[in-house]
Amino acid sequence: MKFGELIRDQRDRKGLSQTQLAELSGVSFSVISRMERGETVGRADTIAKVTGALKLDAALVQRYLSDEPGVEKPITPSLLSVAMQMKAQLDELIATLEKQQSDQDKGPSQNESSAFRRSVSYQFVS
Repeated sequence: MKFGELIRDQRDRKGLSQTQLAELSGVSFSVISRMERGETVGRADTIAKVTGALKLDAALVQRYLSDEPGVEKPITPSLLSVAMQMKAQLDELIATLEKQQSDQDKGPSQNESSAFRRSVSYQFVS
């Protein structure tokens, strides 16, 4: 089995479409499609994003990549593992920031709004 076949097999096992995998990984649909067809292996960061989204073991990925022509630099299991961990941490950070933005968009709570009005009133009365 080639690397692209591994990606397709794991995506199918998880019940994901190529579009869903593209959204989960942050890699374009066309790159996912080309990877699965064996037209490209992808750069190290692309491989980390796709395999991270599929939650594949770094050692398994390395076994499939070792036989692929065109891999620009050897990707060690430890490097791939670090890249996958970094992607997970970035995903958590993005989710936290999106929640904070959503909370800010909702405006101040009733208590915060009342306290603000009281402080503004106090400043004008004094």
